[in-house]
Amino acid sequence: MGRAEVLASYRAQPTMTFSAADTSELAVVSRDPFAVVSERVGLHGKTREGDPFISTYRITFVLERRGASWRVLNSHGSLIGIDKHPAGSKP
Repeated sequence: MGRAEVLASYRAQPTMTFSAADTSELAVVSRDPFAVVSERVGLHGKTREGDPFISTYRITFVLERRGASWRVLNSHGSLIGIDKHPAGSKP
């Protein structure tokens, strides 16, 4: 996607809504003044048509300590998968 397409996607009607998130597999590696934080995130939601799904990502943050606070230098998320029929939903 080019810049124009990305900006247009921000203005477009959302194709899904999110209702909850859960996290697991938190890992932190700290080498002062830097830290790398990684975790698995599940985003629960529904499509525009009302169908439930859970999209799962691996999220990574690179942080730098500046004085008494931490600053995010970079972040990245990779899609692991999308469960289109989560437990408890109708097929």
